[in-house]
Amino acid sequence: MILEKGKITFVKEFDFNELIKIINRNNCRTGLVGNWQADYIFDNPIGLIDIHHDPYFRQMHEYLNVNFNKHNLKSSLGLVCSFQAGGKSVYHSDDVDVCIVGIYGKTLMVGENDEEKLVKKGDLLHIKKGEKHRAISLTPRIICNWYCGRGMFN
Repeated sequence: MILEKGKITFVKEFDFNELIKIINRNNCRTGLVGNWQADYIFDNPIGLIDIHHDPYFRQMHEYLNVNFNKHNLKSSLGLVCSFQAGGKSVYHSDDVDVCIVGIYGKTLMVGENDEEKLVKKGDLLHIKKGEKHRAISLTPRIICNWYCGRGMFN
């Protein structure tokens, strides 16, 4: 995992109020990305896919494509949010490279051999294809996931 601190700047502050606006003006598919339990739904990270169509995220999508999509493959942006500290994804690897952008709060990314990276607002984390990792919310958080060659729930 390669972390670049403060790499992305935001024209407008993005918080949970802005997240609700994104949900309201888009028809985003959603899914739970942790080991969820029906009685504790907000303990789980919740993912929204295909948010790159929204005007707020078009510039970020373009930037990531220019810098990381060397073969002009189809790419997508998704958001993952956790409403409280402690929410975590399952430990997994992806079959494509993934870029994570911190938008709100603090996320601890744990990789292979217990490698740890703290992702905050504006940080860009590049995770190579096949590299195992898990995201753990240290605070309520929102991160953006960029996938090249497939989407978040494919």
